[in-house]
Amino acid sequence: MKNSQQARLQFLRQAIGTLDPDCVHRVVERRTHHSRTETSSVTKVLPAQSLMLINTWYRDTCLSQPQKLEVVDALKHIGYSRDLVETAKLFVAGEPLARSGAEFDIQPEEV
Repeated sequence: MKNSQQARLQFLRQAIGTLDPDCVHRVVERRTHHSRTETSSVTKVLPAQSLMLINTWYRDTCLSQPQKLEVVDALKHIGYSRDLVETAKLFVAGEPLARSGAEFDIQPEEV
């Protein structure tokens, strides 16, 4: 996977969800539940197109950018700080990250 939103979200989810993966992924599953389709962005049910996270949890790879950011936003319900969640959203979206006056530029994948 290249430096894409998919790759950055996968990296983030694997890195964040390692302390207690079942707890983290269960919260994200509840927070990303789509009542219209009865699916979640993170689930134990294998989606048609998915990436394995850890411990039989999967992430749907057919997500729009707002849905990917919804996955990241769910982290605030696990106790992560608002600043971390907002920075993670920028990271996943491929936006420049500004911290203490320094700016880190992440170039989005070329289409």
